[in-house]
Amino acid sequence: MAELVTALLVKPGETPRTRKVSPDFNSMRRIIGANAEELYPFADAVAVVYDPDGDRIRLPLNVLLKNGSGQPYGAIHGAFLLVGVNRGEYVSLNERQTRRFREMFSRERMSSEKPCSHAERIPALTKSRKRRAFPPAWS
Repeated sequence: MAELVTALLVKPGETPRTRKVSPDFNSMRRIIGANAEELYPFADAVAVVYDPDGDRIRLPLNVLLKNGSGQPYGAIHGAFLLVGVNRGEYVSLNERQTRRFREMFSRERMSSEKPCSHAERIPALTKSRKRRAFPPAWS
């Protein structure tokens, strides 16, 4: 059996917490949802494993993804995992990454941001938007 890796689980309305997970996509899929996918929105070698159907199946809004100028370009509905990546393999987040992402997705910080109104709803991520928006800078 493969050694477990440390990931950060971010659930809507909860404080992010570390979780030991098996370093294979199917194990992460069971945690997140049957239709999990990966994104690479950060300069760090970190994958976001999320349910791309979260919006369609009406999972609660978890986080708005923002560009460098703070403008939202996508949303993640439902829980997601952050896990390190090295040469195509899942690895543990290091301490710096864990601290950084825990702070980034902390409920206290996010609750102080202005929520989107229904009229300015941010679209869910689509395959075409992910290809343009998420080139892994570290590959």
